Amino acid sequence: MSAGIDSGASRSQSPAVTATCETRIGHVRAEAGPNGLRRLFLPEVDTALLLRLPLPETIRLSIARATLAPMTLLSSLGLAAPIVGPERLRTEPDGAGRSASRWAGAAPEDVLASVLRDLKGFFEGDLGPQGLRFDYPIDLTWCSDFTRRIMAGMVSIPPGAVTTYGALAAAAGSPCAARAAGSVVGANPLGVVVPCHRVIGANGALTGFGGGLALKVALLALESTVAKKS
Repeated sequence: MSAGIDSGASRSQSPAVTATCETRIGHVRAEAGPNGLRRLFLPEVDTALLLRLPLPETIRLSIARATLAPMTLLSSLGLAAPIVGPERLRTEPDGAGRSASRWAGAAPEDVLASVLRDLKGFFEGDLGPQGLRFDYPIDLTWCSDFTRRIMAGMVSIPPGAVTTYGALAAAAGSPCAARAAGSVVGANPLGVVVPCHRVIGANGALTGFGGGLALKVALLALESTVAKKS
């Protein structure tokens, strides 16, 4: 997971635009093209920035004490997120294009403006349950079939819930490919919008996260707070 508007070229060399917005944790930058969102860049965050977020006190203490580790159980943090299995995850390789009709004919600039507005609201704690689904067109033309299926599975994890690498692999039709699923999750170029932070270990542990475990916990805590209001 590695955002004015600029023109540029993407990995597919088709026209692309980027846009940036300022949030509580710094500048967020996104890129979109004719087929939808391509990349989302979150800033590198430290503890001070994360503590600016509207987090529950127990989560603030966990982040401030820097006690989070890959084997930390989600339940030990008071985040009782239900774990969804493969039967609830979308398996079609084009599943992440679920919003195609809503955004048919929309310019990349319009998609970027909307998604960045939602992300700003998310980090302010102002986004509602429906907003947490980030229902935007996603460009997966660069993906292999397996990668598309894993990306689509992540998109289908409900806000306030989590899943496992094994469940993602099973939903993609490859139940023995949990490690390969983990590689796709770790390389996700659209963090938050494609919610890789909602993927945990089979035993309920946090495991890894490109933006750091403290950010992963903060994202899950923000979502949990909103989901409880629905």
